[in-house]
Amino acid sequence: MANLVYYVAATLDGYIADQQHHLDWLMSFPLGDDATPYDDFYQTVGAVIMGAETYGWILDNSPEAWPYADVPAFIVTHRSLSVPEGQNITLVQGEAAAIAAQARRAAEGKDVWLVGGGKTAAMFAEAGELQRLFITQIPVVIGAGIPLLPTMPVFTITLRKTGTLDKKRISAAIHAATVTTGYPHNDLFQRFISLDDDSLYVDPTYPDLERPRSANFVLIEAVLSSGSPDARKHLLLESLVHELGLIGVDSNDLMVLFSEVDRLNSSFGGGRRASPVSMSQ
Repeated sequence: MANLVYYVAATLDGYIADQQHHLDWLMSFPLGDDATPYDDFYQTVGAVIMGAETYGWILDNSPEAWPYADVPAFIVTHRSLSVPEGQNITLVQGEAAAIAAQARRAAEGKDVWLVGGGKTAAMFAEAGELQRLFITQIPVVIGAGIPLLPTMPVFTITLRKTGTLDKKRISAAIHAATVTTGYPHNDLFQRFISLDDDSLYVDPTYPDLERPRSANFVLIEAVLSSGSPDARKHLLLESLVHELGLIGVDSNDLMVLFSEVDRLNSSFGGGRRASPVSMSQ
């Protein structure tokens, strides 16, 4: 069965647009032809789904040409919207499962791209119809805006693969899940941008120091930014930090992590404090 894929760019604090639906923060990071796997991704797409707000934004910002002319598009809306002449665009409403089935049939074996926005993505996620998240993290914090996925009950995300766009040190994460959740980001996420083991990272706190960064840090990112209860975060973090001493992690990063483990431990009444010595051996 074809996957429903939410492929989107988001800020570090979990927004896909500002409060006015603007993307200036994204446009300020030109990635270049080799900085994003968009072209490769689009070759796997056989149909697209989007909400009315996203559809309107695309029409307003691409007046010359509909960007998805080569695949059928399904617009989730209760309104009567104008459709560019000659385009394979269908206005749909109803249950997420029925819309997903219609789009999968039209995709003819390829995946279905859920273009946006957040409310539409959440609708399919809550119905169990969203199989994959492909999220490109942009190193920007905007404070408020349109959420990646609006608040929903806690779901489980299984991390399958990560990659790094070296031009801007942007962490691009591909998440595969049968059910998904919003992605509220802890401030610590900014300190744990994952690179390959043989890559060098320039910490803004120490701009003259280049040092290796382990790809294993993405596991910490996923824990800190998840909607899991603090008690579960603590257990996951504690199991991870036992391994950190084996991969040459910078001591400053370890201390930040230990502080977060202690905070989580205190928040649910745990008594044992994290130890940089015991946890790095």
